[in-house]
Amino acid sequence: MKNFLMSNIVISIIIAYNFSFAQELPEIPMKNGMAYYSFEHKLDNTKKCIVDYSGEETFMKKIVDYSIEFTLKRTGKLINNNRLNILPPGRTAIKNKCIDTLTSPIGFILTKSGELQWRPGIVELLRKRITETEITSQVSMIFISKDKYKLVFKDLNYKITYMQGNKLTTEIHSIHELYNELKTSDKITKSDINFFEDLNFFIKSADEIILKALTETYKADEL
Repeated sequence: MKNFLMSNIVISIIIAYNFSFAQELPEIPMKNGMAYYSFEHKLDNTKKCIVDYSGEETFMKKIVDYSIEFTLKRTGKLINNNRLNILPPGRTAIKNKCIDTLTSPIGFILTKSGELQWRPGIVELLRKRITETEITSQVSMIFISKDKYKLVFKDLNYKITYMQGNKLTTEIHSIHELYNELKTSDKITKSDINFFEDLNFFIKSADEIILKALTETYKADEL
């Protein structure tokens, strides 16, 4: 009898733990109450200022190529409405200046279709047929010194396009507003958790793609 009771207690604890864990949103980085992702990198053995490579065609092409490669590995297909696009700011002026800030108003675009559950639960679906969802972000490359830069993603928005009756409509939600509303909700779903886990994953992947493209560009130039 004692063993039976102990077994039930252990099972109850495990169930309670799993339930609690399943309801916990992943953390997203915030600054002044808004979503704000920041990554800092230092490149080794650079002969020139790394900012000088930011506008090169080679750098831009590598970002496109690696974005396509990433999308194919992630989804197994490559279509315009189901992919990750990265549009880094290009440098067109001011040469031989190591410290600079370049900003692309919409430099990160994550578009998905056919995944109707890829949304926070608080976005109402009643009588709506979703055709596409998209996350966008401003991207800034802040060149701190000759060989160091910081990549910032901010002004993140979630756009949902849907049919309601015969009318095509778009809604735009700020990521931080969705996140803060969910943090105070007692009805966090697996869909909510997946949405913000994906957000963290894809932005981190975008940072890695840009770092890889920039590193290979300057190394090839300095051979």
